[in-house]
Amino acid sequence: MKRSVIAKRIKEARERCGLNQKELANLMGWKSHSSITAIEKGEQDIKTWELLKFAQVLKVSPESLYSKESQEMPKHPVIFWRQKAADPALVQQEERNIVQHCEDYRLLERLVAPTPSQRRELPKKLFNIDQVDFDWANRLADEMHRELNLGDYPAEVLARRLEEDFGVVLLCRSLDNGSAACLRSGDDIVIVMNENEIPWRQVFSLAHELFHIITWNSSLIEKIQDSDSLFSKNEKLANAFAAALLIPQQMIELDLYGQKLTYSLVVALARKYGVSASTMLWRLSHLRFLSAEAVKAALEDKDFVQLDKSSFKKAFESVRSFGNRFLRLAYLAFERGRLSKSRFARMLGVNLRELDNYLSTKGFELTNDKEIIASIG
Repeated sequence: MKRSVIAKRIKEARERCGLNQKELANLMGWKSHSSITAIEKGEQDIKTWELLKFAQVLKVSPESLYSKESQEMPKHPVIFWRQKAADPALVQQEERNIVQHCEDYRLLERLVAPTPSQRRELPKKLFNIDQVDFDWANRLADEMHRELNLGDYPAEVLARRLEEDFGVVLLCRSLDNGSAACLRSGDDIVIVMNENEIPWRQVFSLAHELFHIITWNSSLIEKIQDSDSLFSKNEKLANAFAAALLIPQQMIELDLYGQKLTYSLVVALARKYGVSASTMLWRLSHLRFLSAEAVKAALEDKDFVQLDKSSFKKAFESVRSFGNRFLRLAYLAFERGRLSKSRFARMLGVNLRELDNYLSTKGFELTNDKEIIASIG
């Protein structure tokens, strides 16, 4: 087997695990990632024991790295689910749909903008789940708020930042109640939210899944999926991160300055920050504006629940839908003649006969305009 082929397979396996070269070197027990760089370039021989160690660390068989026919390489990346459907067949079908959507997304980018724009890379924050707490999750949220430049009210810009600045694929699909998913593999980062949920729950899911993306590590995923208690802790850390990211401490303290905490103020703040009233209450509790007992009492109070519900309709009208960049790319590719109408409809998941009406509901109109070609002379 040629050294260059083994090098390519090691690199592909590393990227599927969501590891950079430095992280892989650490797992191999090496002080520097320079050897990883040389190996992946095919410039350095690999000893037998090193190949076996690579296979162990990258969760593949040794044969998949050196055999002529590699049969065990995964067909698509691992997708991390918050809550899987009960039917494994449905999960597999949904995962195929997600991977297909991601491939469509990258194709549309090439069709519309052959020269790719420079994208920033989302940071990766490795951690030991046994050694962190909710204060750590809050500090991580503060750090990410600065790195992503999310401003005073992050819910307004988070989706746009992730899509346009970092190339994250945002996808809304009909999922089981409470479910969401994400994947990080090589250059592809996908966050899947539930289209059946109310807008601010979708915003919270986006921030929640962002936590999993920036802390993505195949070893961590394997560890927490084998332990209900660790899985639960990881989800609670993601919730704490999401609340702190969407409700920055400095801004909420300014908004509360000189104010009396009333039900109407809490609901108004929840809508202002694009989160649920319960998320706002628990964030205020973490910041010691309210006790946990006061939060529980409010959530059980019918007056508070009714006040919260009464604000839904107006708030719905002001929340943007997710996945707009995918729709814009598909529309531009079709209008420029680079995508057939049938494929356009297939990418959007609608019947060809319903395409015009679907686009109209999204604010797009198919046109028959033609370019005017002027003849001079």
